[in-house]
Amino acid sequence: MPKFETVFIHIGHGKTGSSYLQSALSLGSKQLAANGISYPLDDEMAERSNSGKITSGNYRPRPGALDKVISAGSATKLPNLLISGEAIFQELAASREGFLEELIRQSSGAKIKALLFLRDIVPHAVSQYQQRVKRGGYTGTLSESLSDYAFPRHTIRAIQRLKQHGCECTVVNYTRHADSVVAVAEKWLGLNEGTLPTPPAERINRSLTTAELEFQRALNATLGRYAAKIVSNPLCEEIPNLSSEWPPVNPLSLSAFLDRMKMELSDPDYISAVPEDERPAVLDFEECIRLFPEESVGTEYNFSSDQMLSISRAIGREVEKVEKLRKNAEKLRQVVVGLREKNAELLAKLGE
Repeated sequence: MPKFETVFIHIGHGKTGSSYLQSALSLGSKQLAANGISYPLDDEMAERSNSGKITSGNYRPRPGALDKVISAGSATKLPNLLISGEAIFQELAASREGFLEELIRQSSGAKIKALLFLRDIVPHAVSQYQQRVKRGGYTGTLSESLSDYAFPRHTIRAIQRLKQHGCECTVVNYTRHADSVVAVAEKWLGLNEGTLPTPPAERINRSLTTAELEFQRALNATLGRYAAKIVSNPLCEEIPNLSSEWPPVNPLSLSAFLDRMKMELSDPDYISAVPEDERPAVLDFEECIRLFPEESVGTEYNFSSDQMLSISRAIGREVEKVEKLRKNAEKLRQVVVGLREKNAELLAKLGE
């Protein structure tokens, strides 16, 4: 069983600069190793991280995933292990045994230190909605998405589970530290500021413009999650610095959402879990509604030539894949026809 002194787990949550931080961790893997920290990453994910593309860190919730990263970390003989993945937050919030219990079992008494980024409520709710549309195949409106936003409750459960198992948990508000995410992580890891390199892309996994969002949402209705390969993935990776836009929201839905969030953030369990300086802010309705465009009917959406080129290339790549599959299927059909003909000939000879 591997022996680590400390296992660091960066757990997200979603839409708090995780891809940017994971790019810095990947680029700085040698610097981490020089400081006794193993950050094991497979070649494909390392290539994506190093080039500033969207990643999920070095942990994804798949069978054997934790075993793999622990084994790879142990093979380096370094005293400390670093695991990064937004999926960890969701697993902790689910309140069922799994990742954390298995990590504790396999890490043989190592100290476990968690880093949790959260974010001011309204910007996060909008960004989370965009992510649901971008990568999750979601077809609803922002107003509909606000009704099942549950990150404050999830945050309570995740932090409580960590503390119940004796883990340290550092909580940081991304909204207040958006320009120093890497520096925050360096401090958490016990590194000098500037140890990790700066990722090549200033922004990774950006949100969408209104036109991109509505096109993605419409395509999701037909293709589901697969539609991300055609719209959001290529757009966000090929045009990373395009400014995103907030979609319109129903005022009544927004008012109800803000009231619910104020109640949830005043929950004694939340106040106990999240340090006062890092607690998310919630704007009053009048301040908040001004941040959103007005709802309208028959809106026209515009794409730049770069956006059109990115989408057309993505469509072309997917068509090429389909055409290749079609040709392979045709070859297979011809083989089957040939075998059937030979089989018929053999049966005929046996019957003579």
